[in-house]
Amino acid sequence: MDYVVSENNYLAVLSNGKARGFVEYEEAKAYINRYFMENLNSQGKKNIYADYDMYEEKSTEDIAFVLGAENDEVSIYMIEDIIDYIREMEIATIDEKEEIISKLLSKECNVDIYAAGLKSILENINPILI
Repeated sequence: MDYVVSENNYLAVLSNGKARGFVEYEEAKAYINRYFMENLNSQGKKNIYADYDMYEEKSTEDIAFVLGAENDEVSIYMIEDIIDYIREMEIATIDEKEEIISKLLSKECNVDIYAAGLKSILENINPILI
């Protein structure tokens, strides 16, 4: 099997199963932060956090942290680690491996980890600490 290089270095995985590739780690973190902010805004519309000053940065960070803890987990993985693990797997066929790897290698890496069969793979890989 030839060694190939991914267009992206990091895979940011949200708790809803959506995952997206990024070249820079900071871009992946920003993607996750936007996800939390969207959750924060939708929760704010329900007046759950009415006692907080939403314009105060510390309040926003605290609430986003709580939302992150409540939403299972979000993670960032090195795409190279995922590809290496897939290549070493003995269970999947070569075609299955290549299909998953090709999704990870694409420049516009947007995948659903459940539909792509990545959920069980990611459970065996250590994420990068956010």
